[in-house]
Amino acid sequence: MAVPRIVARSARVRGVWIAFALASCEDFPNEPSSTVTMQQPSGAEWPQDLFVKDDSLLTIDVEDKAGTGITGLHVKWQSSDPTVLEVRPVAPAGTTNEDVLIAERSIRIVAQRRGIATISATITQPGIKPASLSQEVHVMERWIAVSAGSSHSCGITIDHDAFCWGTGLLGNGSAAGSVIPVPVGRGFKFRSVTAGNGHSCGVLLDGTVECWGLNTNGELGTGGPGDQSLPVLLSSTSVLDSLFAGDGYVCGVSSAMAAYCWGTNQKWQLGDGFIQPFSPPNGQPKPSFDDCGILFRSLCSRLPRRVRDRGSPAAEEGVPLVLSSIAPAVTHTCALVPSGAAVCWGEGSVQLGSPVDVTTDSASAVPFVSVSAGPAFRAITAADLHTCALAEPNALVYCWGFNTHGELGTATPDSTCQTFSVPAVVGCSPTPAVAFSGVQVSAIEAGGNATCALGTDRNVYCWGSNQFGQLGDPALRGACDAGTVCSPAAVGVDLGGLPVVGLSVGAGHACAVAAEGQMLCWGDSSDGRLGAKSVNNAGLSAPHRVDEPE
Repeated sequence: MAVPRIVARSARVRGVWIAFALASCEDFPNEPSSTVTMQQPSGAEWPQDLFVKDDSLLTIDVEDKAGTGITGLHVKWQSSDPTVLEVRPVAPAGTTNEDVLIAERSIRIVAQRRGIATISATITQPGIKPASLSQEVHVMERWIAVSAGSSHSCGITIDHDAFCWGTGLLGNGSAAGSVIPVPVGRGFKFRSVTAGNGHSCGVLLDGTVECWGLNTNGELGTGGPGDQSLPVLLSSTSVLDSLFAGDGYVCGVSSAMAAYCWGTNQKWQLGDGFIQPFSPPNGQPKPSFDDCGILFRSLCSRLPRRVRDRGSPAAEEGVPLVLSSIAPAVTHTCALVPSGAAVCWGEGSVQLGSPVDVTTDSASAVPFVSVSAGPAFRAITAADLHTCALAEPNALVYCWGFNTHGELGTATPDSTCQTFSVPAVVGCSPTPAVAFSGVQVSAIEAGGNATCALGTDRNVYCWGSNQFGQLGDPALRGACDAGTVCSPAAVGVDLGGLPVVGLSVGAGHACAVAAEGQMLCWGDSSDGRLGAKSVNNAGLSAPHRVDEPE
């Protein structure tokens, strides 16, 4: 061992001379004698982004000055915020000391919650000059479900937290709206969420239902009036498995296949068939409908009521329907019975599966229409003037209703119909017709005058109106019956190659959840409904990544 040179120094402190010695740096006996470099292994770069619940294995390579790899070094791994990103040691493959020392060159990081944390690896071993390597990692939400409404959207994360964005009452206690996702208040854990026209509802993990937003038509199901900026409990003893919001009303189905609806009933879309044109006591169902009108009478139900077919004139109750799924729209509702047959009710004709207009504004319920000439279905969705369903077992999409915007997936449907709003004859179909083929479909969603399908290939295909860019291509041109930009042929949505696991279509926009955890929305970007600051109120937009909650 080298003998250090001693350099004598002296100093006077308050009249006292003190002598001390300094060792020269080059001869200090504990000086680190070896220089090493640390780097990420080739082809195994550390991640810059992770999703909540994801993990990644980090490793380092260590070389000396000669470029020779070194093992057996003690490495200290740290996270600047373990609540965001946790470090977990990797168990050695063997039992020898060398196995343990080699294992220290690796660490597993686990994303706990959204945020930013820095991961660092540092060598502080005696005899080795200190070396370190660090990487900032952005932890993002992993989305698992989405619902696109009229002017807002809501989503569920892997931790069962609900977020909403867009305009109106988003459930966070504010009426300001938001261009990025904001958390739904009260700390509930959600199984699913549905966004309507200014209102939203969600099923909690225990099956109870919470709703928030506008309550003009009793769509919150609380039993009374009053909008709510935070979730409120649905006034019902029944728990629901699935829930879907329409325009001014909501419907859900329990595990026992009992269906309930609440909200506006101006067009008998709630499906309580026990409205009879007879004198009391058979002139009203039990319970009677509410009046949600301000200046004029407006039938509604502020409480959930069972979907029932009409009974006999002498009966005091209708016949409850057993339904496997339900699809509320604007003025009509469709559902599936356990056999896979479709039934519809409310206002309209061909969108109900009927060749004639069965609408009535008198004090009698619209009869339930059994959709004919269709196969057995396993999923159903309804929009403004059309209905679509997914067949079992061939996974083909069938649609019926008006074809003013190509929403039936064909340019030349077999029938023509007189429209209600304008004196024009347009293409239509009162019976289910194949709308999309060539790709097997796992999910089908309709909104406004457009329809989208999620293929088993994890790609999204849309057809119908492109007035708001909801087909995923703002540059798409072409006119249909109503002269609106549209495409009766399916358009593949460019989602950057991301495989999709969830899909929802709103009035003028659509959203998809990628298998990796991202959420993307496209179409009408006004009111922040796409959840991205960069496209807010920018008009039509191609698919755009939803911003992370702050």
